[in-house]
Order: sequence, then C-alpha cells, then structure tokens
Amino acid sequence: MEQEKKLRESIDENEEARAFLKQEEEDQVEHEDHTPQHATTLAPKGLSNRFWISAAVNTVSTAAIVFINKRIFQTASLRHAQVTFAAFHFFITFLLLYLVSRPTINLFPAKKLDIYTLLPLAGAMILNVVLPNASLAYSSIQFYQVARVLLTPCVAGLNFVLYQQKIPRLAAWTLVPVCAGVAVVSWFDTMGKGSAEQGKKEVQMQTTTRPLGVFFAITGVLASSLYTVWIKFYHGKLECSSMQLLMNQAPISVVMMLYVIPFADDVTVWRDVGSGVYGLIGVSGLLACLINLSQFVIINEAGPVSSTVVGHFKTCLVIAMGWMVSGKSLTDGSLVGILLAVGGIISYTMATIRRLLLSSSFRKPPMLSAIRSTLTTLQQPFSTNSNMSSQDRFLVWGAQGWIGGMLIELLKQQGKDVHGTTTRMHEQEAVRRTLDEIRPTHVINCAGKTGTPNVDWCESHKLETMESNGLGIFMVTYECQKRNIHCTVLATGCIYTSEYTPDNATVTSQPFTETDPPNFTGSFYSKTKAPIETFLAHYPNNLTLRLRMPVSSDLNRRSFVTKILNYKNIVNIPNSHSILPNLLPVVIAMSEHRETGVYNFTNPGSISHNEVLELYKEIVDSSISWQNFSLEEQGEVIVAERSNCVLDAGKLVEKVREYRENEGRKELDVPEIRVAYRSCFGEIAKKMGGEGVQQKGGATGMA
Repeated sequence: MEQEKKLRESIDENEEARAFLKQEEEDQVEHEDHTPQHATTLAPKGLSNRFWISAAVNTVSTAAIVFINKRIFQTASLRHAQVTFAAFHFFITFLLLYLVSRPTINLFPAKKLDIYTLLPLAGAMILNVVLPNASLAYSSIQFYQVARVLLTPCVAGLNFVLYQQKIPRLAAWTLVPVCAGVAVVSWFDTMGKGSAEQGKKEVQMQTTTRPLGVFFAITGVLASSLYTVWIKFYHGKLECSSMQLLMNQAPISVVMMLYVIPFADDVTVWRDVGSGVYGLIGVSGLLACLINLSQFVIINEAGPVSSTVVGHFKTCLVIAMGWMVSGKSLTDGSLVGILLAVGGIISYTMATIRRLLLSSSFRKPPMLSAIRSTLTTLQQPFSTNSNMSSQDRFLVWGAQGWIGGMLIELLKQQGKDVHGTTTRMHEQEAVRRTLDEIRPTHVINCAGKTGTPNVDWCESHKLETMESNGLGIFMVTYECQKRNIHCTVLATGCIYTSEYTPDNATVTSQPFTETDPPNFTGSFYSKTKAPIETFLAHYPNNLTLRLRMPVSSDLNRRSFVTKILNYKNIVNIPNSHSILPNLLPVVIAMSEHRETGVYNFTNPGSISHNEVLELYKEIVDSSISWQNFSLEEQGEVIVAERSNCVLDAGKLVEKVREYRENEGRKELDVPEIRVAYRSCFGEIAKKMGGEGVQQKGGATGMA
C-alpha cells in the first residue's frame, strides 16, 4: 500500500507539472511586448538555423527595446504620456498581425470576435502594458527586469485561488527565493543614491529606483497576472488562437485609450519632443514587431521549453547590461537579490521540466506491475463487460469547444480524473506526445470542423476540413488503438437524408439504423464524415456516437435552438435531435463501459422546427416570432445542401435500459424528444428567472 500511495503521488505531481508547464507557455503568450502564442508543443522539435536566427533577433530586440524605452522615458515630460506610448505599440501590433494574417503571407487565419465580449480583456491589456512601462520610467533597468519574474508566482497564486490548480512542491519552494530576491532588490535600489548628477541630465540613464517605480512594478505584475489568467479563459470561451485574440483586442484597446489619453496624459508634451526621440519611438515599434515575429518562430521551431530557456537568457542579459550601465560595484546589496530572484525562477523552470521529463520517460519496473494494473485499466481487453476502474483517466479532445467543455465540467462533477487537450489531431507526433504524457485510459474526441457560422465554411476550407474530420479523427483513434486506449468519437448523423411528403411535414421513409449505408453527400462536411466512420468501425477500441442538431440547456451560440431563434426564416421539417443534458452523462457511461461500434446518439422520435419554436414560445419566451420558407428558398441563401433525417435510437435506448436495470443507474435516461425538449426549456426558463429573453432576427437560413 505504501508503494501504491507513493506511485499515486508521483503521478499526481506529474500531472501538476504538465499543467504548470503549459501555464508557463501561456504566461509567455502576450507579455508586455505582446508576444503571440503558437500551437501547444511540449518538447523541442530540433534547433534549425531558422531557430538560432530567430533566437538571436529576439534576444537582441528584447534587450534593445528595454534600453530604448528607458531612454525615451528619460525625457521627463514623456513620463506623463504613458497611455499614448502604449496606444502606439498596440496600433503597431495590430498592423503587424493584420499583415501576416493576409492570404499572401497566411501566418494565421484571421477571425472576427465580438467587441463587447473583449472589452474586459482589452482593459486588462492596457494595464498590463501601461503599468510596467511606468515602472520602467521610474526604476533602474535591473529592478524593472527582476520585478517581472514575480509574474510566475502571482499567476500560480491566482490559478490556485480561482481554479485550485497546483504546481509541483519543489517548484513551489523555488518561488520563495524569487519573492525574497525581488524584495531585496527593491530595498537596496530605492535606498541607493545613484550618481550626483542623477535627475539633472535628461539623457543620463537612471540607475536607482524610486518608490513610485516599485509601486508601478507591483501593480503592473498584478495586472499582468490577471491578464495572463484571463487569456486562458478567453481562449476557451472564444475558441481562438492567441494571435487571433490579440489581433481583435489590440484595436479595441487603442480606441479605449483614445478616451483615456486626454485625462491621463499631457498631450502638449509632443510638441516639444525632438526628432531624435521620435526616431527612438519608431525604432521601439520596429523592435516590438521583430519580437513578435521571432517569438512565434521560436515556439514553432522548438516549443515552449526552449522558448522559456531563451526567455531566461534574455532576463540575465538585460539585468547584466543594466548593472553595467548603473556603474554599481559587485558589493552592492541588490546583487544578492538579483541572484536570488533569477536563480529561483530558473530553478522553478528546471523543476517543472524535470518533473515533466520524469513523467514522459517513466517506465514501470516489473516489481510494480501489479500495483500499476490497479491504478489504470490500460491492460484490460476491450469488452462491453469490462469492469470500470476508479482510476480511469479521461482525456477530452477539443477541450476548448462547446461540447468538449461541457463534458469536462460533467466529468469533474463526477469526481473523475479528467484532462483536456487542443492538440491538432492530424499532427501525428503531437498526438503521440499528448497520449504518452497524459496516459489516459479513455479518450473522448469532441474535436472536428463544423464551420463558423455554419457548415458552409467547409465548402471553402476543404483542406482544413479533411485534415480535421478525416485524417485527424483517424489519427487519434489509430494512436489510441496502439496504446490500448478506449476512444469515443462524437460523430454526426448528417450522413443521411430522409424522404418527406411534398410539404415536408411528414417523414415517409423508415428511420435510419446504425447499419444503413450513408446516402447524403450534399455538403463537403458530410462527405468527410461518412468515409471515416466506415474506417473506424474496424477498430476494436472505437465507439462512434452520431449526434444530430445538438441542444444545450442554455442559449450557447452553438446550440441548434439558439441558431434557429436568430433566423428570420426557417424550414419546417422533422428531424432527429440530441438533447445534451440527457445524452452527455450517457457518453461518460458508455466510455467507462468501453462500449464499441456505432450508435445513433439522439433522443427517440423526431420533431419539426416549428414544434421546437412553439415549445420555446410556450415555456421560455412568448414574444418570439418566425416565418417559414421552402427548401428551394433556403437553397438560395446557403452554399451547401443540408441533411434532414430521422435516426432510429432504439439501440441506444436499449443500452441505457441495461445500465438502469442491471446497475441501478437511474440517473441515466434518454426520454422521447418532446419530453426532453420540455425539460430542457424548463431549465432555460429557470436560469432566466422566468423573464424570458429578447431575440433578434438575423440572416435567413438554417443550422
């Protein structure tokens, strides 16, 4: 038992290390120079010439921008123009990201996000830049740089308070000298006298730190920590990359600052600024662009671990150069603080990387095989009768998506060991690393391309659609099979089309069973889904669940109900629907039981669009209205044909009945579609407090 306990603790710490190293990457995403993030990769891919050139450019540019900005703020009047200076950098950042997102360069695809949703993050972004810049204006360079390492313990603290996320114990202890070191530097730097001419010559570099500089440094770290934590939240909420997020929030921040500048800045100072200072400001903007681009290449070429090492080298370089400029002796007390802080943050990084590497290279010794078999179910054969293990580990692919996010929350509520990933499914090496690092017993794959705002997107993005819905789904299942991991794929029923009466009011064909061959190819999305389902059927570790028009008990924009509420015109036609509050618990149960094969994952029966809206009007909001139009009229406003079909849910209903009768799982239920909708809409009405909502008419069409 003692061995088992130690092994459990080791595994828990390994997971903490992975989670915190991932946070390290996110901490680098958008710091004061607005460095964008790339795809998550936890191991270096090789140090190419491109990496070394980019690392050199990034290091030189980072050191240069600190000293140039410091020189700019030596002009006393410009210290009172911090917001304007930050607005200039934001504008330059936006122009850069806009340029590299154009099709001719295509470094990343542009994505339009809701302005009002981004307002809080844009405000935090302003504080994240203005306060550290103000600190630089009133501090020595070495104190400014050392104080920034407090970002790591502050983010760790926020994550623990807000999300109960922990870090490895050894890493936590290394943060103690970090905090102590910053305190020592701030004490000796604020007590220093500097040169006799300090403050008399604008061009002379300030070598001491004022109390105001310490205040701005601490508040800047707090603002940056909050901003860093929010970035992670917004990534998941908006389903976008860091560069897409930054490209949207930068212009919003600029507009917000235009309202702040008349009250916060002395706008008259710019009339007295010489051409030399304007030149330095231009160079500062150019360096910011070089930092952004080179940081992207560094992470892309070598991953965040190597990027972190480069970051520590830059910290040491800037501090060393600042020390030389200050003219201080090696006996100055602040040197002790610098060594404590820098040594602590490097030790912290080494501790997290060491724990991660131990986790990745861990091989069970023969003497622990019996203990290991009690901790996981990896060695059990796939069977519908396999016993469930209390040590099952779930990995949800598509963790930042709508359904993936709900599944993770539900798994957490059930007390399951759950992890999420956004690793690109078609990148085989990344998939292998993710599976080997997390070591799940069960994978639930919710990822895939459905298009935004709808499947018409897939018609113009066929390569991305094939990579995700075809190659990606297959790749994850294949790698899971090699590791004896059960893999559940949330698929689609949009591979069928039923027959209807001329007015589309009644289905005339039989509901499709799991064994019926697909008969719908009207959209490229459906064309990618049908073949891959055929391939997956041959894998003994695979469970495929066909969803249709999924609905949640809220008004998430992805929910089928939300979509038709925002359409002015809809086609009234019966279909099968998946009510997620009923079905998501069944996903987990079927995964735990290691079910295999294909299931139509819908509530029994069919319901027309008009019936759905009539129920919504009755239960939630009596003020809604809509109009109907024909399939032919719909075809004039959409690109791809839509699948309309009814699936036979009998196989699923029978499986749930088995769980209820044989295991007493009375919480599992798949009610008839109208009963399910009434319950779902009741939850929506309850959340709204019975007040209903106002719906706005939108573009004509259909989900």
